Amino acid sequence: MWDPEVSSTLSAPEAVCWPELVQAQAEAMLADLCQLIGFASHFQFDHSGAPFGQPIDDCLNATLAICRRFGFATYKDPDGYYGYADVGQGEGLIGIFCHLDVVGAGELSGWFSDPFTGVLRNGRLYGRGSQDNKGPTLACLYALHLLQRYGPGLRHKIRIVFGTDQELLGRCIQRYKQWERLPDASFCPDSAFPLVNAEKRLIQAYLYGPPSEDLVLDCGDIFNAVPDRALYGGPQQRKLQRQLDLLGYPWRQQDKGTLVLGQGAHASVCHQAGVNAIVRLCRALQQIGYRHPALGLCSLVIGEDTSMRALLGTVRDDLSGELTVNLATLKLDSHGCQLGIDVRVPVSFSRQEYHRMMRAAVDRLGWRYEEFDHLEPMFVPAHAPFVQALSRGYEAVTGERARPRSSGAVTYARAIPNCVAFGALLPGHPRVEHMPNEFISVEGLLTACHIYIQALAQLQRLPLAELAVSA
Repeated sequence: MWDPEVSSTLSAPEAVCWPELVQAQAEAMLADLCQLIGFASHFQFDHSGAPFGQPIDDCLNATLAICRRFGFATYKDPDGYYGYADVGQGEGLIGIFCHLDVVGAGELSGWFSDPFTGVLRNGRLYGRGSQDNKGPTLACLYALHLLQRYGPGLRHKIRIVFGTDQELLGRCIQRYKQWERLPDASFCPDSAFPLVNAEKRLIQAYLYGPPSEDLVLDCGDIFNAVPDRALYGGPQQRKLQRQLDLLGYPWRQQDKGTLVLGQGAHASVCHQAGVNAIVRLCRALQQIGYRHPALGLCSLVIGEDTSMRALLGTVRDDLSGELTVNLATLKLDSHGCQLGIDVRVPVSFSRQEYHRMMRAAVDRLGWRYEEFDHLEPMFVPAHAPFVQALSRGYEAVTGERARPRSSGAVTYARAIPNCVAFGALLPGHPRVEHMPNEFISVEGLLTACHIYIQALAQLQRLPLAELAVSA
C-alpha cells in the first residue's frame, strides 16, 4: 500500500508529493514513538500528585514537548488530566482526540522484549502503546506538522487533544468537556480504517447464581478482554489434564494447579477473535463429572454463541450487527457464584429494551443480574459532510472505497459530539492492542500519516456551516 512514488490527486496544494515528505520523517517519527513507549503510562497510585500516576504525566509532558518542537501552541490542564496543541487560526475548530495512557503489560513471560522499550523487528515496532494509542497519536502529530509546513493556509483551527485516562474511566475527557470548547467536528485515531461511525452500547454486569460445595474457581480479572488463562486448583488435577489433552486444549502445570490456556483478544471482537480459557475449563470440568449450572452456562450458552441467542433470542440491527457477550470472570465457591460479562448492545436498542430482555432471561434461570457500568452508544450518519470528507482522504491514499462501519469498541468518539473513530489500523493488519507483543507496522504508520494529511486537507475545504453538521 505504501508507495513513495505516488502523489495523491487531492494534495493540498496538488504539487506537493506527500508520500515523499512522510517518508522523510519516518526515522524521527519512530524515534519519538520509542520515546513515548518508554513511559509505562498505565494507571497507578503513587504520591506524585499526578492524577493517574507520574509515568502518564511524564508521557503527556514529552508529547507536548514534541508539539512545541513543531511550533504548535500547547496547553496542559493544571491538574494534569489532559493537554492539547493548537495549529492555525480559523473560524471553525477541528478536533483530534488521542490518548497516552495504556493498559498494563500483564505477564512479562508473554513478551519477547521489554514492553516499555520500543523494538524494531522486520518492519514492526513493538512495545506497549505502539498500536493503542501512541503510534496513531504520532501519525496525527506528524500529519499536522507537514500540513502546516507544506500545505495551504488553514481555514479552521485544528486541536489535537491528549487524554490520560481513556483505558480506565475517561475522567480526562470529562474534565476537558467541563472546561474547554468542543470542536465543531472531530475524529479519534483509536480504531481502524476506513471509518467507524457507530459504536455499540457497552454494559458490564455480574450474574449471580447458586453456590458449589465441591468446586472452587476464581478466573479472569479484565472485563474488556477475552481471558487467555483459567486456573483450576482442585483435587482432580490428573483427571482434568487428561481431559484437556483429549479436547486438544493447551494447559500448564503450576504450583497452584492446572492453568488452562486460551487466546486473548479485545472484548469487542470476542465473536471474531480470541479463545476463551474460562469456557475451555468449564467444558472440561463438566466432562470429568462436575455438575453446576455455571459450567453449562459458560461452556454452552455463552461458549457456543457469544450472542447468547439461546437465552436472549436474536438481538441485532442493520446499523451495528448483533449483540455480543464476553465472558470475562468466573468466581465460584460455597458462598455463591459470580459471572462477569461485558456486553456490546446494538446501537438502536435502548438501555430499557436491553434490561427487559436480560433480566427476563436471568430470572428464568433463577439467577440475579447486577449492572455496574454503562456507556451510551455513538452514531453519526455516513452522509454527514465531515464523515464524507474523512472518507475522501482515505480513498485518495488507498484507492479503496471508504465504507463506514460499526464497532463494539469504546473510543472518545462516544463522549464527544460530532465525532467518529478514524484509523489508524489499516484493513488486513492484525489488531494486537492490549496483547503481549503489541506492535504497529511501520508501513501502516506512514500510510496512516498520509491519510490524515489528506483527510485534514479535505476537512479544511468545508465551510463552517457544513463542518458542524452531523445529520
